[in-house]
Amino acid sequence: MSAWFAQIAIGIGASFAATLLVKATLTLAVALAVTGLARRSRAAARHVLLVAAFAVLLALPAASFVMPSWGVTLPVPPAASSAPVTAVVPVMTSPSPARLGAHVSGETFRTDSGMTASALLWTVWGAGALLCLLPVLAGTWHLLALRRSGSSCARGDALARKLSAEAGLHRSIAVQVHESIPGPMTYGTLRPVILLPLDAESWSDDALSRAMIHELEHVRRGDWLSQYMARIVGALYWFHPLVWMAWRRLSLEAERACDDAVLRRSEATAYARQLVLLAERLASTATPPLLAMAACRDLSTRVRAVLDGAQARGRAGVLPVATAIVVAALFIAAVAPLRAVRQVQALSNGAQQPPLAFETASVKPNKSGDEKRFTRVDPGGGLTVVNMQLRELITWAYQIQSFQLEGGPGWIASDRFDILAKPEREVPSTGEQDPRRMMLRTLLADRFKLVMHKETKELPIFELVLARQDGKLGPQLRPAAVDCAARAAAARAGTPPPSSGPPGPGFCGTTMNPVSVRGGGATMAMLASLLERAAKRLVIDRTGLKGNWDLEVNYTPDRSQLPPGVELPSSIDPNGPSLFTALEEQLGLKLRPARGPVEVLVIDSVQQPTPN
Repeated sequence: MSAWFAQIAIGIGASFAATLLVKATLTLAVALAVTGLARRSRAAARHVLLVAAFAVLLALPAASFVMPSWGVTLPVPPAASSAPVTAVVPVMTSPSPARLGAHVSGETFRTDSGMTASALLWTVWGAGALLCLLPVLAGTWHLLALRRSGSSCARGDALARKLSAEAGLHRSIAVQVHESIPGPMTYGTLRPVILLPLDAESWSDDALSRAMIHELEHVRRGDWLSQYMARIVGALYWFHPLVWMAWRRLSLEAERACDDAVLRRSEATAYARQLVLLAERLASTATPPLLAMAACRDLSTRVRAVLDGAQARGRAGVLPVATAIVVAALFIAAVAPLRAVRQVQALSNGAQQPPLAFETASVKPNKSGDEKRFTRVDPGGGLTVVNMQLRELITWAYQIQSFQLEGGPGWIASDRFDILAKPEREVPSTGEQDPRRMMLRTLLADRFKLVMHKETKELPIFELVLARQDGKLGPQLRPAAVDCAARAAAARAGTPPPSSGPPGPGFCGTTMNPVSVRGGGATMAMLASLLERAAKRLVIDRTGLKGNWDLEVNYTPDRSQLPPGVELPSSIDPNGPSLFTALEEQLGLKLRPARGPVEVLVIDSVQQPTPN
């Protein structure tokens, strides 16, 4: 069942929710299984176990956020994906919530209405939770109204004082009668009140005594609080059938535990007859109180248990309660940090292919202290890396920005390395998949023992939008003067490029340095991707501009936008426009702050390489 829930969550894109579902399913399955195996034990002990399970469900979300997480690989078949074998990514990932490579679109996955899949998921969950909480709130208001409008019961008050003293209860417990109450019930924790039907004054001493013992046992055990907690948990996990099974079982075990208290002082047959009469009263009531613990459907089970002489009875005792608390705490500590992950393999034409790898690779630490560093793709498919940090290598290999990489020891951003790697033969680039990046991923996993997983987080982002309401563009953003796609096709075919209309820059591609951004035949998605490094956030194209464009932006960066060790050139005006101002003035575009789902890579483990 946990795998079934996980697969549902994969489809709707909720990594945290899906992991929590697996944990909740495990908690409920264990609790219900143990409760079923202990059916001949005391009802009070089984109730303690179920209360502990609901407490675990209530604590799991917060504990999963607070406690450090670590992944457990699950054998889930990978979906069609371009993710490499060198990374471990979660079982539950949203469909393209953010770029993790040049081959992925910059668009967040959205429904036709423009709502993200994550937002749709949480909207559906919130609506369901609200619908399940409404009866709880309405029931609370109804019981408060009954308490205010109920009449005191002198006979019940006297009996409650006597029985409370015998049961060791030292709280003031009010006893009231009300015409709309079909049967005895208890409400409240700090100031509990026992509500009885209007005709309770005429009940026999034995019948009233049995009813009062039962309700006072609810007060002594704190069943109202545990029942209320279970209803809230049920609302939070409204989509999970095991939650409702456990809640019904919890209510039944609470009633049976209180029945056992009655049987310590009453004959079983007489009490069974009283339960049958209660069932008739409940069955004839059209609208019983929403938060009543006793349910008509469970009375037959209770009657059979009352008449079963072999059934163990009695209170739970200190040891079972203490054991349940300790086990629940240990269960939370063991389960909350777990994060279900899977190993995703590269797919090609439906068949698994071995990961691309260099034939030879040399990895050496660079302790020169020189600020000069670069990554170069050599002729023939080789790769030369000089004086680069491991963090920089990961972001280059996986085509992500620095803000999309989390975790890892401090040395990945301080130690420098030189790498000289060569493939067995030249591997041609296919589409936007650079084979050198793919081979570097394999090298990082092999030599640095790099293991990562993917998470989706709600983070600040920028949306690239039109700056003016009338849609007018800036002077340095123009439709492309050349057809770059036709040029590329002609180059592959070995034919001269076709005529491309009016003269233009004749430039295809994009470049960015610390003071300018330039593009020829670029799409808005390409511009958004370029701006991410300077903006230090994911940038999503929301301009609505189609086709290819020539553009140029000149700006004065602040210190945070300059690479380490790079100073602002003397030819640049220090009082020039910022990137945000330049975009608006020169392109007629702007970066609008927003929040959205962003995929990040989290380092689980990494080791210093052995130099060779």
